Amino acid sequence: MIQRVQTLYLFLTLAALIAVSFGSDFLTAEVKVKDQYEVYSHVNLMGVQKDVILKGELTEENMHALRLAVDKADIEPQMMNVSTYSFPFYIGTILLSLLTISTIFSYKKLKRQQQLARLVFVLNLIMFFVVVIASDRITSSVVPGISADQVVSKLDTGFYFLCIAVAFSFMALLGIRRDVKIISSLDRLR
Repeated sequence: MIQRVQTLYLFLTLAALIAVSFGSDFLTAEVKVKDQYEVYSHVNLMGVQKDVILKGELTEENMHALRLAVDKADIEPQMMNVSTYSFPFYIGTILLSLLTISTIFSYKKLKRQQQLARLVFVLNLIMFFVVVIASDRITSSVVPGISADQVVSKLDTGFYFLCIAVAFSFMALLGIRRDVKIISSLDRLR
């Protein structure tokens, strides 16, 4: 089992999915309004959390925008990890990790392993695209009424771990396809 390179790729896929599962952020976005407030938004497996830090006296318009941003009536001078949107993304990574483990241990049945590896790759790819689309939408809605050019966003480690999981699951699928092809050609020679 270990001597096959696709098993190594599947283990690396599993390691990347486990690293994502430990709560690393996919995206961080920040909005700073001079002498008013700062809002930091973190997107991870639990959803979207926002940190709000007030810098001075707020105008009525900014107070209304912050109330909409954190979905709370009372704005405190410092609010940390305010959950604004919750989505149980961790369930997907746990199920994907279990499916990857199942793929690793089905090495005796190559056809089944190929089907499972294809499913792992497709689900990883879907999760990747969901994160990309969600991060774009969340960047545009950090604080309502703020234009997109005032928002500074950056991709974080969770996004890169997800990229690694997609890449290694694709390489594992190619390795399994190669083994199936070799075995079928050997069967034809017999």
